[in-house]
Amino acid sequence: MEKEFHIAAWRVDPQGNRVWRGDRSHHLEPRAMDLLVYFAQRPNEILSRDQIFRDVWKGANVGESALHTAISALRRTFDDDPRQPRIIETIPKRGYRLIATTTALGAAVAVLPFRDLSMTGDRGFPADGFSDLLISELGRVPGIRVIAWTSVSSFRNTQISIKEIAGKLGARYIVEGSVLRSGERVRVSARLIDPRDGTQLWANAFDRELEELLSMQRRVADDIASAVSSRIRPRRAPLLEPTGRSKALVAYTRGRFHWYKLSAEHLDRAEEYFEESIALDPSFGPAYAGVADVWGARGYWGMLPMQFVRDKVWAPLHRAEPISDKWGEIQVLMAAASFLFEKDWEATESHLRRAIRLNPNLAQAHHVYGLFAITLKRADAVDWIDTAARLDPLNPSIQLARALLAMSQNEDREALQYVQRVLELDSAHPPANRVRANLAWLLKDSSAPKYEARLWTDDGEITALFDADENRAFDSSVLLRIGKLLRSRSRNQYVQPLQLARTFSLGGDAETALDILEDAYEADDLMPIVFLQSDCAWHPLRSHPRFRKLLSEIGLPA
Repeated sequence: MEKEFHIAAWRVDPQGNRVWRGDRSHHLEPRAMDLLVYFAQRPNEILSRDQIFRDVWKGANVGESALHTAISALRRTFDDDPRQPRIIETIPKRGYRLIATTTALGAAVAVLPFRDLSMTGDRGFPADGFSDLLISELGRVPGIRVIAWTSVSSFRNTQISIKEIAGKLGARYIVEGSVLRSGERVRVSARLIDPRDGTQLWANAFDRELEELLSMQRRVADDIASAVSSRIRPRRAPLLEPTGRSKALVAYTRGRFHWYKLSAEHLDRAEEYFEESIALDPSFGPAYAGVADVWGARGYWGMLPMQFVRDKVWAPLHRAEPISDKWGEIQVLMAAASFLFEKDWEATESHLRRAIRLNPNLAQAHHVYGLFAITLKRADAVDWIDTAARLDPLNPSIQLARALLAMSQNEDREALQYVQRVLELDSAHPPANRVRANLAWLLKDSSAPKYEARLWTDDGEITALFDADENRAFDSSVLLRIGKLLRSRSRNQYVQPLQLARTFSLGGDAETALDILEDAYEADDLMPIVFLQSDCAWHPLRSHPRFRKLLSEIGLPA
């Protein structure tokens, strides 16, 4: 056992019997610390009382009361509610299990984007899809922490050394490889590396028919898991059995290749491939999640009204219900739909807990949990976001969640620092650029018009409203001119209400902003409620009785 490790957002020092997060520190009795370390070595496993007594306190004169006392002490330390556990879950008549993510075993694995050696038009396929699903498969293995695809994908074709990449990602092991497609055959080469000295711990190559890609991917995942497990000795969980219809994976990887580009045209192509994957294998869960992802993006980014996309998001998720208990990806999207469309907090939390049980390494689940907690102003928001950030350290959306949390606590200058980090990762990140502009207006930064203009570079009519001199004196009246123009457009084309209302809120016309928000609520078109509750664009409205009433009607704390 290493000297220190994390459980959720908490740092644990077994030798000093100390647990802390930020400026909060707790000391544990040695017996409780021994139990915590035991849990951390076996994440997501159900541990019986007999097992705990045999392995943790062998030969000690302790009884049931000692176990209950130790469990209670751990829950007090982590502020963990046994009725809605985030750290330790009680399994009636069976025992306990650690449901939080842990770095105790020091086995963070980063699967770098596989190099595509194929000379085809679909560069990145099937290499990206292979890497993505390999990450998902490894994430199901207890004791292995897997860095999310969003973070590792930024190291495609990089000249940075393996050791430096591992340092940036916090990874103990690196997986790299290549995919070569020739006609209907695929050759996959992969190796597991210790980045500290470049030692190759495992390597293999597989030459198969394209239809066998799914079984080949699972063979690679199983071999890598075995190689890592032999060093950390966790109890292994079985990987999902192959579906036997690998053409579904081929279609899915094509869909994800287009999905990551996130343009309207590519989303259309992604949807076609995801539907093809479902038709080929109705038991392949990620494809249903892909279709829901496509429609969710169209609604969340303001391409279509919320009331239109709701049924489109739910349709593939309902189709996937018979297999939903096997796929964390489906559970996360069910949680997001329950959260953003239905405002059903209980269902949201239930789906998120299932997702994390299915795959504790699913950064998206922890991320959505954090946004959910921010929206409800829950103290555990920081825990979920910190955990998501460790699983996916270079994901700009997770860094933006840190900014949203800071803004929800009126710490706007701290939020600005997080937004700057997002823009360092992705200078074109749309919501980060919007939040950056919002903060500039709110903080009366003279460069606010410059940041605002960046939001409208593809809109000649709006960019014409700005002076050519970006260094002019601070003047927020341009926001009202933008708002009036957008409002005029909204009579003939869809304009997302939050995008429209922000211009009036920050421009100083609170009553018009509130009119727009209330009309949107009546029309059931307030999908990004995370931003409504946290974004500084609404700071000028927060004390207004009408805004507080609106939050109450949605079911949000004011």
